[in-house]
Amino acid sequence: MTDTAPLPLAGMARAELDRFVAAIGRRRTLVPHVYVGEPGAERVLVSTEPTVDPQETCWRADLVERAVEGAERAVCGWITRSGELRAGDHDLAWWAACRSGFERHGLALPAFFLMNRHGWLDLVSGAEVHYHRIRRR
Repeated sequence: MTDTAPLPLAGMARAELDRFVAAIGRRRTLVPHVYVGEPGAERVLVSTEPTVDPQETCWRADLVERAVEGAERAVCGWITRSGELRAGDHDLAWWAACRSGFERHGLALPAFFLMNRHGWLDLVSGAEVHYHRIRRR
């Protein structure tokens, strides 16, 4: 385990990770889901598209902007997916969209998490947490 995000974001990320692992069960391959809101609590599903078109940058930012408007508390953004905790093109495109969408509301994006069944990576701070096995509480 490396440095963690400042609490309460680290606790929120753990709560969301618990929710995610419970929902996916034993499935190995997952379509990425992009969310905005409060991890582990109120959230708005922004996208379930497995790939991104580089020319749709403004469209993604518009989706995030509307999700921030619709969220009770727009704390941060995150992606749940399978694969390694390394940022790929899809992740980076949504991270940029979240920064832009939050900025349109005059908000800073404090965290953007990549989550898989083994942990999370915050692209904003670089904090990364790995768990050997997530168990339902």
